[in-house]
This record gives sequence, C-alpha cells and structure tokens, in this order.
Amino acid sequence: MPSTTCKSHSRGRVVSGIQRPPAVVAAGFAARALTRCSGFTPRDRVPAPDAGVFAPQASAFTVLPAAREGEALLSVRREGGPSAEGLPAEAVLEYEVELRELREVQMLCDGLLLQKTLVRAPKGPGSWELPGERAEVRCSWRGEVEATGFVFRGEAPFRYSRADASLLRVWRELKMKRGEVAELKVAPELAYGSGGEPELGVPPDASLLLRVAMGDWNDVEDVSPGRDGSALKVVESRGEGWQRPMQRYVCTLSLEVEVRACAESAPEKVAPEAEVTMALGGGSVEAPLEEVSRLAGLGAWGVGAALDVLLPTMQRRERAVLRCSQALVGGPHERVDVRATLSSWVRVEPVPHTGEAVVRTVLVEAEQEHERPNEDARCEITFAVRAAGSGALLEEATEPVSVVQGDGAVIRAIDAALLEMKRGEVALLRAPAAWCYGEGSGYTRPAGFPADEAEAEVEAKAEVATTVATCGWLARMAAAAAAAAAPSVIGSS
Repeated sequence: MPSTTCKSHSRGRVVSGIQRPPAVVAAGFAARALTRCSGFTPRDRVPAPDAGVFAPQASAFTVLPAAREGEALLSVRREGGPSAEGLPAEAVLEYEVELRELREVQMLCDGLLLQKTLVRAPKGPGSWELPGERAEVRCSWRGEVEATGFVFRGEAPFRYSRADASLLRVWRELKMKRGEVAELKVAPELAYGSGGEPELGVPPDASLLLRVAMGDWNDVEDVSPGRDGSALKVVESRGEGWQRPMQRYVCTLSLEVEVRACAESAPEKVAPEAEVTMALGGGSVEAPLEEVSRLAGLGAWGVGAALDVLLPTMQRRERAVLRCSQALVGGPHERVDVRATLSSWVRVEPVPHTGEAVVRTVLVEAEQEHERPNEDARCEITFAVRAAGSGALLEEATEPVSVVQGDGAVIRAIDAALLEMKRGEVALLRAPAAWCYGEGSGYTRPAGFPADEAEAEVEAKAEVATTVATCGWLARMAAAAAAAAAPSVIGSS
C-alpha cells in the first residue's frame, strides 16, 4: 500500500496517556497521534530550543514505528522546523496536527522505484486512468544523480511508447495520471545500471532522482482478430456513450488513408478526407469507399477490411487511427493508417425468433429507450407494406390502428417486430413471402404481390405510436381454467 507524507501545522507537548498506535490521518480534518512511554510526570512541558513549548510550526514529517525495544514508539523525522533533541527518553508525546497537504508515496518494483506525488491529477473525466501497456506518452522530466546532485538532464519534453523495449525500464514501470507531477527515486536496475551513461555524466550503479510532469497519452490497443499486432488502434479523440456499432449496422464516417513504404518512412496521404457509409460485415462497400481503397493500392476491399475491424470498437463521434500491416489489408505497403471519425450509425438487426429471415432497420430511434410491448400488448401502429424491388404498395394504415400483438391482425413480420420496437420508433422491415402473404400465411395475397414466392420479398415501414402492456399469459391461463371448471353440456338432455 502507498504510504503518506503529511505537511502540517503542529504544536507538540509532553503528556502521559494510554499507549496507542500512531493515528491514520485522512485529509480535511485535524488529527492526533499518541504514543506512550513510562515514568514521566503528567503534563510536564519540555522546552524547545527557542520557546517554552514546541512552537507552532509548519513542517513536513513522516511518522515511523520504533525499530528497537526501549525507544519511543512514535519517532518523528523532521524535514523542517526545530529538532526534538532534549526530550526525555521516556517522555509521552502528544502532537496536535492540522493536516494541510497529503503526498502519496508508492514503492514500486519491489522497492526499486520510489514515487512521491508532488502535484495530484486534476479531478474530472478520466482522472483515474493510467496509460496502457502500449500507450504513447507525452511528458516532461528532469534528472539528477542522487549521490552528487549532478543534473544530467534539464527539464524538457519527452515522448515515448511504453511498448518500446529499448527505453529505460523506469518508463514502463511508472504509474502516473494525467496532470500529475512526481519525484522519483530510481534504483540503478531501472536506470542506467552497472554501465552508467558516460555521455550524460551518469556513473555506474547510480541511483537517480527524476522529477516528472505527466502530460497526456494516446492508448494503443491491439484489436486484430488474432491479437497478433496486425491492427493497432490509437484513440485520438474520445466519443460519446457506451454503445458500439454491431454487424450489419450502416455506419457514416469521415475517412483518411495514409500509406508508408516501411514503418519508419514518412506517411503519404492517398486521398483527401471523405465522408463514406459502410455496412459492417457486408463484404462489400459503396463506390466512394471502394475508390479510396483502390487509390491506396489495396483493391476494392482493403480499406473495408480495416474498417470492419476498427468500427465495432468505436463510440459515436470518436476519432481513431487503425495502423494496419500487410497481413490485414494486403497491398504493397508495409503499413497503412486508416483514420476514421464515426459520425453515426443506423441499427440493422435480425428480428429474434424469425431465424434471421426478417431484418429490421431502425430509421428513427425512440426517445423512451426501455419501453417495448410484451406479448399480447395492445399497440397503436401505422404501417405501409410494399413489394421489394417494384415498390408496389400492398397494404397500409396511414392513421394509427389498434392491434394486439400475436392476434394475427397484421402480417407476421410486423407482429414479430413489435416485440423489439419501442414507442416512437420507426423501422423498415425486410421479410420473405413466408412472413407476409405467402402460401399458408393465413393472409389474403394482395394485388401486386409477386407470383413467384421464392423471390418475393416485402418492405414494411412501421411506427409504434402507443403501447399498453398486458399479462396475456395470465389471461389465457385464467380462460383455460374457467373453461375447465365449467360444467360440460355434451350429452345433456
């Protein structure tokens, strides 16, 4: 656990009392630390060097337990203010502490790294976050040799990747938040080791004192299907909400593509930023996206393959870059950077319990996110059914009509979709003949419905105006129970 260094205003005196461990001090209120030795007259005061009692003072101190029997149980190592010399060996000390500052101190890497926080991270969204294992970090730092105080590096900006194995190990072990400033005591094992760094003036086996101001970072995540490093995502700007697009969703995004002949070469932009749309997992792309992919030398589908990996990880309005290797997108380039800003998406989902035969595209999202009809609910809906392809109008209700879910008043596709739709939602349903007017459906085939049922599909646009939930299964059980309890009239005279 991290220890704490306290900066306080204190007044000390010698008293007798009951033996207690040092108090654990929390920020924001006064606290008292007590310990006891024996044989001292109660409330005798011990003169400080320049006063009749310990004078009020502002000093930093660390409370430590005694190491050997016979010593005071509370020892105070001062970093400022008068010393405590002259106290009787068996005095009982009482400190009244007004806590003014806490500085967290962490021992990391089995004691090889001591990290003392000087400035805490500002509060706000993400203030608790730490950089990930592959994060690209921006900070500034100053370094000196602990033994001599020699400054081998003045305060200067520094950028590094935590995945870079060539860096000093301290940069991979550091645990700092955005905006924090910390003082680090670094053992040689995490610094320049037994060889030192002669060019900087760091001798062999030297411990270092570093002052680090953490700026910001971009987290880098391996999102490749096999987690093989072929697709690395870098978030440049966070998005909104918790939702992510799923397979079949139609996404609208702005897109840039850069190519690099090798990983170290300068990027070359292959086309200006363009707005494109794409259905996830569809295996095909629209003309603008296909053109960008061909300009990058990746064929018709190369950029689409990259977006199929990137987009399911993104929030609305997030901006991110996917660093792709040849293994993912093909083409002549060692690395391709696909930068996307995800503007919005349209939900396209198979309707449950239809064997994915009926597909629902949400045209207007509902304001009430959680209200859906249940089985046997009474709904007021409007709808229009057209033949897919020809667009011939087959059936419509322009004014809200009242239907009960499951009673067969509307085609099966609409009836099944009602269980998934929220009040105020507008959806476009695509369904085969078996889920509308096909043979055995129980619905009269309207004029304009294709004769060949194998190729017949309809598009039904439906809107749920109101819903009234019912416990339909209870009603059915009650009706069955009443029918069973009624006296039989069969054979009566």
